[in-house]
Amino acid sequence: MCPRAPLLVCQPTRYPYFDPASGNGTCGDYEALYLALARANRDGSPAQRLPYRTSMLDSYWYGQAVHGGVWTWDESSPCFASRFPRGLPWLRGQVGVDFVAHLGTWLKASPYFAAEHGGYAAVGDPLSAFALPTEQRFWSDLFYNASSGPRSWGLSVVKQDHQDQQIGCDWNHGSPACHRWAGTTTPALLADWLSQMAAGAAASGVTIEYGTTIARFVLHTAALPAADTVTHVRGANDYCVRAMNDSWRIGAAAGLFWSVGLYVVLLSRYSTYLLTTNYLLAPPPPSIFHLLVAI
Repeated sequence: MCPRAPLLVCQPTRYPYFDPASGNGTCGDYEALYLALARANRDGSPAQRLPYRTSMLDSYWYGQAVHGGVWTWDESSPCFASRFPRGLPWLRGQVGVDFVAHLGTWLKASPYFAAEHGGYAAVGDPLSAFALPTEQRFWSDLFYNASSGPRSWGLSVVKQDHQDQQIGCDWNHGSPACHRWAGTTTPALLADWLSQMAAGAAASGVTIEYGTTIARFVLHTAALPAADTVTHVRGANDYCVRAMNDSWRIGAAAGLFWSVGLYVVLLSRYSTYLLTTNYLLAPPPPSIFHLLVAI
C-alpha cells in the first residue's frame, strides 16, 4: 500500500494544559478562551487571526487529572461545567469548529459500567484501576452521542491515547516493564477492543488516531472491516519537554505506519516563541524546528 499524502500531520501543543489562566490542575474556563479566539479572528487584524478548522480537546476536557483515567466522556465529566459553562454544542455553534477529542484509559469504576448507567460490559485489570470495554454497544453509543446524536458536540476525530497503559505498560513515561494480565495475553480480547471501537466510530462517521501505541495494534488496523477508520498514529513520544531529544525522530515508526496506509502525527509543535515554559516547566523547542521536520 502506498503512503498517504500528506505524510505528516503536525498537531499543535496543548499549552496551557489545565487552566488557561493559571496552568494548574484547577477547573479553568476554556469557553472564554475559545470565544476570545473567535473574536480575534472576526475583528482582529490579519496578523492576529489564526486559521483553524478543528480544535483538539485534550485529556483535561473529561477530567483525566481528577480521576487518573476516563471516568465519563460527556458533560457529566469532572470539571466540565466549569470548563464549558454553556456546553460543547453551544460552543461549537459559536466558533464553528469540529473537535478532536482525547480518549485515555477507562477506569473500572466508571459509572458507564454500572447497571444504572447502561451496564456496559468491561473486563477489569486486576493489577490496576483500568478496564477494557468489551461490547459493541458501548462504542456505538459513545460515538453516536458525541458526533450525531441529539446532544452532539461536533466530535470528528477520537485520539485514542495511552494504549500502552491499557495493557499494563507505561512506556511513554519511561517505564520499560509491563505487568501482565488477561488483556495482555488474550489476543481476541484486544482485537475485539480495537475492532469494536473502529466499528462504532465508522457508524458515526468518526475517525481515530492512535497514541502511545504498539506495533501489533498498528498492524491490526489492516484487518479492520471498516476501512479508513483509523487514519493517524502519533509518530514519537509525547510532550515538548523532550522535543529536542526524541519527539521529532519519527523515521523508524513512520515506515511501519505508512506500510499499512496511516498518516504519521508529529506532536507538540509550539507556534510561538513567546511561551517561556510549558506545563512540565521546560523550555519550549524552536517552533521552526518541528515545522521543518513536518515538511
